[in-house]
Amino acid sequence: MCERRMTMWERITTCESAYRESNPLNESFPEDDKRCFWQKITENAVSHPSNPLRYRYFVVLVIIIIVVLLTDKRARHLHLEQIDFKGLVAYLILVIILFCVAMRFEGRDHGLSSNQWDLLHFTFYFFLAFFMPDNWPIVFTLQVAWELFEDYMGYDRCDPRYIETDQKKMFDILANNAGYFVGNKLFANGVIRAKVIASFNKLFYGTKDTKSKVASSVRYARRRTPL
Repeated sequence: MCERRMTMWERITTCESAYRESNPLNESFPEDDKRCFWQKITENAVSHPSNPLRYRYFVVLVIIIIVVLLTDKRARHLHLEQIDFKGLVAYLILVIILFCVAMRFEGRDHGLSSNQWDLLHFTFYFFLAFFMPDNWPIVFTLQVAWELFEDYMGYDRCDPRYIETDQKKMFDILANNAGYFVGNKLFANGVIRAKVIASFNKLFYGTKDTKSKVASSVRYARRRTPL
């Protein structure tokens, strides 16, 4: 038997009950969170958890993956030698801190708008290409993992801040890949990336070179010819 479709009231009261259990000192959702969640439900912009159409943003991602793999043969393989692991870890820590700060205001009147979130998605993946160029497989995996994490937080943990409209999730996927595509085109040849690293080290460490990363980027830029 098919699962009975939850009514709008059942969905918000179920999440409100879960919120009370995890926050015993609060009687219910903060009003701003409840209003934001209720608006998403009543606009019929959020698919029911059991509705397969809720995952149609994955179709958008699959199409992008196919296009990238067909148009760029380098995207079919990992290029781990191009990853600046120390810089990547520092960048991810910074992004996580900024994300946690932004989420404290999500769902409230002074929170970020959908367009601002899309811009942040684009910016994150743009600079991700600086620390991790020519590594499309990792980028695709990261996107799938993040969307599943949002689904878990929104539907299983009943945190309304992570519940997004179906259209918003598809725009997120487009912004992610557009940001990495532009950043990869700019940084993957190694020359610009090497100059930025050299300038950074000259500014903060008084040297024009790193131990190996700049030289590696330049060598890779010379080897990297269109296939």
